Amino acid sequence: MEIVEATDEHAAAWDEFVLDAPEATFYHQYKWKTALELAYKVRTHYCIAMQGRQVRGVLPLAEVRSLSGGHTLVSTPYANYGGILADDDEVEAALLAHGRSLIEKVQARRLELKSLLRAEHDELAELLEYFSLVMKLDADPEIVWKGELNAKVRNQVRKAQKSGVTVETGVRHFRSFIDILRRNLRDHGTPTHAVRWHMTLSELFGDQMEVSTAFVDGQPVAGVWLFFFRDTAIAHCGASCREHLRLCPNNLAYWNAIKLACERGCRHFDFARSRRTAGTFHFKKQWGATPRQIYYQYFLRPGEDVPDMNPDDPKYKLAVTMWRHLPLGVANLLGPVLRSRIST
Repeated sequence: MEIVEATDEHAAAWDEFVLDAPEATFYHQYKWKTALELAYKVRTHYCIAMQGRQVRGVLPLAEVRSLSGGHTLVSTPYANYGGILADDDEVEAALLAHGRSLIEKVQARRLELKSLLRAEHDELAELLEYFSLVMKLDADPEIVWKGELNAKVRNQVRKAQKSGVTVETGVRHFRSFIDILRRNLRDHGTPTHAVRWHMTLSELFGDQMEVSTAFVDGQPVAGVWLFFFRDTAIAHCGASCREHLRLCPNNLAYWNAIKLACERGCRHFDFARSRRTAGTFHFKKQWGATPRQIYYQYFLRPGEDVPDMNPDDPKYKLAVTMWRHLPLGVANLLGPVLRSRIST
């Protein structure tokens, strides 16, 4: 068995392996590598374990410049999940060893895995603050409505409908959703991705995505960006305009997204990751979503610590507060410079 860095010649074999791997996620697909390279010129190291012509495992890695200097090898940047997919423990160990060797080769500060599976290695440090939240679906949305959603959520959806909020499905509203998302991130004190990142994803994954958008008086005010992978719909991100929150348009946008997933035959709706202390964690849980641990694991160089950008940490609170008060144009101009250096 040998481990090599994948090129476009390996793309089909890579994706064939990913599609068959039980724990694979949307973000393991080879086109995520393409998006990183096209939108942010990220240097990638997509490691593939080969036994002859057979793929035995994959480890997607990419170099991300840090806000504090240096860079980190991450699996996978700007994605909810990443990590190793392997046929067996021996292949996993070989991919881990290869990834660890890359730290010295590229002079990275650390290697970061964020995965639904815990990698086994004595030297891996862990951060266990993040969870994936997933709800079960049924072909009949009414069964989900009555069986999974609590009364509060159903009341919020009804409130939106009675208040005249409307909802539409279609990627034609994607750019409007991105405008809502960038404003929403500014309001929460979070730097935004470059528009080219979002547009690159939409171009590469257009056949695997959908957008659920809520409107007030004909104006888009909330939405959910969905990706589809096997039997799962992934709420890659959601956003709403805060001045309309009293009308609950975000709840209607999410319910529309869930109905769409049911009608498409999906068996699971993945609300994506949240920190367990975050408001988004509790928002997602009330929909009947079940938390599942995401393992953030690290190979650290001597003197390095596990990074943890907790927004509740006093050293970040001032920056978050200042960002919230930036004019939107300034936040949108500066945001991508900072966001490209935050690997989550």
